[in-house]
Amino acid sequence: MFFDLDGMKFKTLPAQVAYVNKRYGIRTTLSDHIGRNHTLDSLVRERCPGLHFTRDEFYGDLAENFLTSVDWHKDVPPMDGMTAIAPLLAEKYTLMTVTARQKSGIDVIKYLLDAHIPKCISEIHCVYEKAADGTFKETSKKDFILSVSGEKIAFFDDTPEEIISMGDTVPSYLYDPDGLHHGMTGITNRVHSWWHIGEIFL
Repeated sequence: MFFDLDGMKFKTLPAQVAYVNKRYGIRTTLSDHIGRNHTLDSLVRERCPGLHFTRDEFYGDLAENFLTSVDWHKDVPPMDGMTAIAPLLAEKYTLMTVTARQKSGIDVIKYLLDAHIPKCISEIHCVYEKAADGTFKETSKKDFILSVSGEKIAFFDDTPEEIISMGDTVPSYLYDPDGLHHGMTGITNRVHSWWHIGEIFL
């Protein structure tokens, strides 16, 4: 079984909002950040028109000073029900984490997992890995899942685009606890909580 990290296992968005606001001296809210994983730099430019930075510089800063910082993540809570259900799933299935985070922040990912669901996750895949020349190597969640041998039980993510991109690679479930994507068509399988996941797979 394959699980996303941010917004799936942990409520990391409030910490990201706090970091961005402090770093750039602006006031953004949770609603400003939702659905802007790949356009967050544009949001900051809108709020800081006199500040000049490239997309790579923005995400480079986020990776270096937020995604690799345990201090910024020490108060990040798990999603409701995750600490109860994940260990039970781990008794029946092999659980893996697949995240769009950069590999440079893997120690923070391990910190969160070890603090809340120790010994439950067998492997962590980070989509992006920075090379020595500063460029990024990308191995999508889909490509990683395709490379894993054995039966692929399910993939869970809170981002509709990730679910749609999987196609028939693996049975995929949109995790949507707040009903943000209730009206979106083209997604068959949905779960609204970790308790719901437990009802289906335990």
